[in-house]
This record gives sequence, structure tokens and C-alpha cells, in this order.
Amino acid sequence: MEVNRRVKKIASMIPENTKIVTDVGTDHAHLLLYLVTKQKCQRGIGVEVVRGPYEKALSAVSAYGLEDKIKIYFGNGLMPVPEEMLDTVVIAGMGGFTIQDIVRDSLEKISPHVTLILQPQNGQRELRQFLAETGFQFISEELVKDIFIYEIIVVRKNKDAAPFILSETDKEVGPILRKKGGPLFQEYVEEKIKKWEDALQKIGETKAFSEHALEKEKEIHQKLRMLKEVEAEWK
Repeated sequence: MEVNRRVKKIASMIPENTKIVTDVGTDHAHLLLYLVTKQKCQRGIGVEVVRGPYEKALSAVSAYGLEDKIKIYFGNGLMPVPEEMLDTVVIAGMGGFTIQDIVRDSLEKISPHVTLILQPQNGQRELRQFLAETGFQFISEELVKDIFIYEIIVVRKNKDAAPFILSETDKEVGPILRKKGGPLFQEYVEEKIKKWEDALQKIGETKAFSEHALEKEKEIHQKLRMLKEVEAEWK
């Protein structure tokens, strides 16, 4: 089965000893079908909260004749999945705040042996802050370019669930990504710099001098200074 680079990268980050992969927001079940057919896990669980994608996932699994290895649940987040079935959990392709909600709602079910592989479309900074404050350990971070550059974050809950503090820089670009660097990381930082420079230009074009606009301008200048320092580390 063929999948795009983003899905293939997520699949490559599944721990070797994984028996069951749960894919929240499984859509057409492409990730699970790929993993099971490539024998990267023994069983798959998909969860969908929208009726249309749920039925498409059921049809896709049936078309491959894998109903005995992949089960699709209709429900929200990890709520429908029995706690004893949680092994490696993928929550990908949705907003960072939605991912926060899913994790927060199932904190009691997520034990320290459960690996979470998260791929937020936005809100990455706030997601990292939430994970640190909730006592999750950062295991790995990767970037993949598939038209856009996507961030993939792998975490496990600390045994004592002790929260810790990430620096503002690490929230923005990722503590592990920052240490690894590399050409794609440089491109990723440059894209962030351009995004904030464009935002700063728009504020200037509006000639808005409200207290809110001035505060926003100050915040963007701080972000740009921080990102350019990171950029300088790898040049």
C-alpha cells in the first residue's frame, strides 16, 4: 500500500516492540493498513468521531480483508479504547489544541508504558508546553517535508508525572529538534522567521497604534530575536 511521506515518517517512528497501534482520527485508516500490511504491528485500532470517515475506515479495512487485525471504533479520542489495549497511540493531522484535549481527557488511561506520537497541524508551541506541564517526557522529535514541513513529537508520561519547564525557545522549535539541527531544521526555522516578518509587516501596513497592536508587535520582535538566535546556532 502506498502512503504519503508524512504517513510514512509517522510509521517509521513506531517503536519496534509495538503490538497494537491506536490511530485517533484514522480517517481512511491508511496508517493502520500500511502498518499491518508491512507487519510493523500485530493489530490496529482506529477511532473516528465523524460518521462519514468512520464508515470509510470500515470499508477500507474490509476491502483489505483485515477485519480480524484492525478494529474501528466510533467515538471521541481515546474514550472508546479499552485501557489495556493502549500501546502506541498516534494522534496526527489535527490542531495542537485538539490534541491537548484528547490527551487531557484520557490522562488516567495513559500509563508510562504508552508511547504517544503526535503530529499537530498548528499550536505546536502550546502543545509542547502542555506536555511538559503535564509530566510527559520528550522521547523524539522529527520533521518531514510533504509540501509543508510537519513536526512529529514522541512522548511518554514520566513515572512520577512530574511537570517540568521548557524554555521559550524549546517550546517554539522543539528541544530535540533544536539539538539535532540539520538542513530541514534550518529551512523550518527560516519559514518561521518569514511568517513572523510578514506578520510584522502587516501590522506596520495597517498603521494601527492601539495598545493591543503595540503589544503584538513587541511579542513578534521577541519571537524573531529568539528564532534568529536559533538560526545563528546552525549557520
